[in-house]
Amino acid sequence: MHIDGRLALWNTLHDGCITQIGGAVPGQLNLRVEIQYLTELLSGAPAWIDIQLENVTLFEWCEFGMNGVIEPAVDLMQLELIASKEPETLSAANEGDVVAVCCVEGFLNMRYASFSMKTGGGEYLDYETLLKVAETYWNNFGTKSKLP
Repeated sequence: MHIDGRLALWNTLHDGCITQIGGAVPGQLNLRVEIQYLTELLSGAPAWIDIQLENVTLFEWCEFGMNGVIEPAVDLMQLELIASKEPETLSAANEGDVVAVCCVEGFLNMRYASFSMKTGGGEYLDYETLLKVAETYWNNFGTKSKLP
């Protein structure tokens, strides 16, 4: 998968919180992202989206204010520590072949080959559907709060 597809995923998940991380580096990682404003628009209104990252060779957390100290995730305990911070995603950029996801309290740096998604109900979710739901949300953003 071209890196732009990986950037698009994380930019679409703006304001999503990563609440669980499992798997291994190198290898496969499973991330649970809670993003209510998008999931409530999906069929069945699942509570979260599970993202499976394939062929992960890098997954590290760099918290703001740590003077550049990076915590590479090389075992399950470190992955769980990162998840306990519930990183809230804001945007993504690429640095070479690394996807750098800017979060509220730091950066997640990832290198992986591809991803797939399922809803909290276990249904396959393609990126095009997620993007359409996000576009619907943002096109209607603010209309609920306007008084008649």
